[in-house]
Amino acid sequence: MKRRTTKGETQPGNRGGDGASVGTAVVVDAANIMVGTEAEYAHIGGLCGRQGNDWSLVRQSTFRAKDRTYDQIEVRLADGGQRTFYFDVTDLMTAR
Repeated sequence: MKRRTTKGETQPGNRGGDGASVGTAVVVDAANIMVGTEAEYAHIGGLCGRQGNDWSLVRQSTFRAKDRTYDQIEVRLADGGQRTFYFDVTDLMTAR
């Protein structure tokens, strides 16, 4: 699996795939859930543009599959298209 890291010194990072499926989910690397959610939205923004202008949230949900926890975020693009992103938040959900 192709690995990518976008972690900065002061910002949370994401690694993993492109997030287009559970198998290529972006692995969220953040200190807490709030920072992790910001990282998810930053990832989407990097691919789709500015929220509220280029895309809007349709639905966000969390589910478990094969002993992992995922966030699934569905967005509607300004051109009417729709995309779904998958984020592996297992480590984030188990962090204390």
